[in-house]
Amino acid sequence: MNKVICCTPSAIIKDKICIPWSITGGEMGIQTIYTNNLLNHISSTGYIKYETGVQEIGVTFFQDTNVLNSIIIQPGSTSNFTIKNFTSIQITTGSGLHQGEFCITVSYQL
Repeated sequence: MNKVICCTPSAIIKDKICIPWSITGGEMGIQTIYTNNLLNHISSTGYIKYETGVQEIGVTFFQDTNVLNSIIIQPGSTSNFTIKNFTSIQITTGSGLHQGEFCITVSYQL
């Protein structure tokens, strides 16, 4: 008779964070809006809302210094994302005032 041996189930934790963001850039503004201080094995969903500004912004997802994905968002728009195994998220803008909202739900095992 074959027996299946497995591990003890671990809890999956979900944390949701929503914050306003604001960047005033000279020629260019760069702001890290989220840093993963847990571990690399996370998955996340969320959105970035771009409410104030006249130029497109770039949102970049990094794993250390490697770019995993980039999104371009137009003024007055919102973009959603699903990504895993990242270490930070950064917004890059042109000159002027840029504002919006950032929401992320991070899932990880304990």
